[in-house]
Amino acid sequence: MIDPRGYFGKTEFYGDVAYDWVKLYYSLFSNYDQFNLKRFSLDIGEKDVKLEISSNGWESLEDYFFELLDGDVTRLQMKILLAIIWFSLTTYAWEDYDSICGAFYNGLYYLEEALEMESAYSYFDKTMMQLEDALKGVSMADMDRLITECEATLKSGHKIIASGLGKNVPICEKFEGTMLSAGMDAQFLHTNSAVHGDMGMVKPGDLVIMLTKSGSTAESVYLFNLLKKREGVNLWLLSCNEHGTLAQTMEKKLIVPLEHEGDPWNIMPNNSTTLYLIILQQIAMQLIKRMDITLEMFKPNHPGGAIGAKLVNS
Repeated sequence: MIDPRGYFGKTEFYGDVAYDWVKLYYSLFSNYDQFNLKRFSLDIGEKDVKLEISSNGWESLEDYFFELLDGDVTRLQMKILLAIIWFSLTTYAWEDYDSICGAFYNGLYYLEEALEMESAYSYFDKTMMQLEDALKGVSMADMDRLITECEATLKSGHKIIASGLGKNVPICEKFEGTMLSAGMDAQFLHTNSAVHGDMGMVKPGDLVIMLTKSGSTAESVYLFNLLKKREGVNLWLLSCNEHGTLAQTMEKKLIVPLEHEGDPWNIMPNNSTTLYLIILQQIAMQLIKRMDITLEMFKPNHPGGAIGAKLVNS
């Protein structure tokens, strides 16, 4: 099972931990030993290839195998090296046409699997780039105007309301919590619950930030049409779609030009909710500065937990 040329990374000349482990993985997962003993069948059709190799009976140990590796070799590395080793096997089996074709097919199979996998590092890089591009596309003039109007709302004794539904709910609640912990008046209005009585929290002079990625969700459009009839309510839109129904209707808006959600189908609320959280938290941080909120003012609102314990001695 263990390649005698590898010695599990212990020799300076041959030692490559990834190579050593993949030779073990070669037997554990892709049943090379059985293949080498010609215990396989190969059927090459016009449009497909079917390769069946007798099992060593160790496939169920794959997850445990990677747990033991503890990150020394990733699954992506393993699959790429596994593909290369199967490709290299074709040069050792010239006397057996089936072995040549079977090894080459397995090489292609595992290489395709590897190419479909995405390492965590590349995913993070891609996500950071998507988030950065979206944030750079936000109008700083509109952002500053929103913060200024939030400041004026609070100083006049009124409150900031964040409204959303679905995955935007915890984003709104986080904003509300941050604002309240700093002693600034804020509330969360669920877009659906609003029409069942919760809209009563919206008073003249309040500022409402409506979160909706598409800007065309029926519930959000309906709520906007109700709120715009209320005198003295300042309505703002936070959306990713400048062509949405609300973006075309509402005068005040902050558009986040997001290109991709970061999920495999570009449909899950993933990057958009992260961006909304960043923007709302930045609004809260700027308001703390503009409202001259001090640590002494913050301290009574947060007496518990690790933060409370730290503040006792500050």
